[in-house]
Amino acid sequence: MEYNFPIEEAKSIIGSVNEDTAFLASDFLVYTQAKKLTNSLNEKDMTLQVLLIDGLWATQLFREKGGVQSIIGRINNDIDKIQNTISNLSENDLSKNPDKVYKAAEEIFPIILESGKRQHYSFTSKFFHWCTCNHFPIVDSRARKSINSFQRKHKLTHDLVLKDTAAMGMTYLEEYRRWVYFYSDLLNSLSEKDNILLRKIDIETQRNTNPEFLCEHSILRILDKVFYG
Repeated sequence: MEYNFPIEEAKSIIGSVNEDTAFLASDFLVYTQAKKLTNSLNEKDMTLQVLLIDGLWATQLFREKGGVQSIIGRINNDIDKIQNTISNLSENDLSKNPDKVYKAAEEIFPIILESGKRQHYSFTSKFFHWCTCNHFPIVDSRARKSINSFQRKHKLTHDLVLKDTAAMGMTYLEEYRRWVYFYSDLLNSLSEKDNILLRKIDIETQRNTNPEFLCEHSILRILDKVFYG
């Protein structure tokens, strides 16, 4: 599927999102911790990342008693599996080899999804996104509505990202495949010039708001801002 991505509209949305200093500060904290993870996965940094994502991005792990502790325990018990799975991914696999990215999600997402009675789908995608920053799309209720609408405007009639999960009729992992392939198609629809422009506008608008919180995001995270905004 080839998408006609509205670059000018995207630039405006990115600028608007990046006007929020609190948003930038939150991103900076998660991003800074994520840089440690991309260098080496370890129990301390992975535990801190769980707490940062949950606390700053309101993933509501508190809704399950003992949920945070269970997730931290399972992640730390499977550090080697997570490390091996992620290290087997190449930087451009999301655009060039989405099957490989989805298979990686099948391997490691259940570590969190099966940690308790609640599956914490959004948290799972956010946590593993920040472990690599290039491969796993972030699942968010605002983004899913925007993506669903975007796909419908392009006359897509099947395998859409669902606009809500109230009656999804499939597992979260099955639905996540749709996110992976959506972003793969979208990345392949962007020119190198588009990529450079989006990165440039993201940096410039962050710097205009507060250069102390500047993050050099992956194109995947920048696109996520567009659909979130």
